[in-house]
Amino acid sequence: MAATDSADDPANEVLRLLAEKIKSGGMRAADLFRKIDKDGGGDISASELKEGLKNEINFDVSKEDLALLMSKLDKDGGGDISLKEFDRAIKAAEKLPPPKSKAQIAAEVVEVKKPQGLTQADKDEFKQIFCLFKQLCRTKVEEDGKECLVEWDASGGIRVEELEQLLETVGMKINEEELKAMICEVDEDGNGEIDFQEFCDSMSKRIQVPYSPDEILKSFKAFSRSAPEGMIRVRDLENALKTYMHKDLAANEVQELMEFYKDCFVKLPGHDCEFFNFQDYVDIMAPIGDGSMTAE
Repeated sequence: MAATDSADDPANEVLRLLAEKIKSGGMRAADLFRKIDKDGGGDISASELKEGLKNEINFDVSKEDLALLMSKLDKDGGGDISLKEFDRAIKAAEKLPPPKSKAQIAAEVVEVKKPQGLTQADKDEFKQIFCLFKQLCRTKVEEDGKECLVEWDASGGIRVEELEQLLETVGMKINEEELKAMICEVDEDGNGEIDFQEFCDSMSKRIQVPYSPDEILKSFKAFSRSAPEGMIRVRDLENALKTYMHKDLAANEVQELMEFYKDCFVKLPGHDCEFFNFQDYVDIMAPIGDGSMTAE
């Protein structure tokens, strides 16, 4: 028996199925525990659990599913399960919903498809940046002769000469051709001033993902081999980067690149290697791609 792929947490799904089996047999979790605990010591090991589940309720678990069960039942990590741990876990599992079918997931994806480009929250944040940017471009002279920033102003735009001055002030050394290229890209109407809409359009282009979530998922799946759904072994991802990047990467360059994604690395029960949760990565990128996708 294997955990259902569509479950959000494979360990929760195995535990839910066990709770369902116990309930359908008209037995309480505590009663089952006592039947498995032959010597009455108050604790059972993983091997005793596996044998007892098969003999008492005909619930045969694989080595992988047993590891998942132990990760949920053995809360103190001592290697054995107490009656309290078993009873609490089963009662909590009885409240877990069954996994969604692929049809349900697909329907939800269509229903809550995320818009392409900048959201309103993005625009609000960019407006704050834009106004601050504009404020930094300008100074005024007080009566005592001191220069200070002008008041916050949400209207108007940034003139080309102000942008050039600001870049120099913050230490960005760019030549005249680079500055012209930057202005041409941002100042779409060519009026010599960058307004908020042009600023937003430029930012949207810079963060736009050139590939759809579906294409990204397929690329990850090509190298995920027999890894759990939505996962790829970190070592397989490293090998893919070394082999298929647009340029040759040294081992230290690959490691530097992987550092950016360490928050998505996970350890799974029953496995001695780290996995990269590429489904989470695609979900994060989906709001600025063309929609939310789920691994099939």
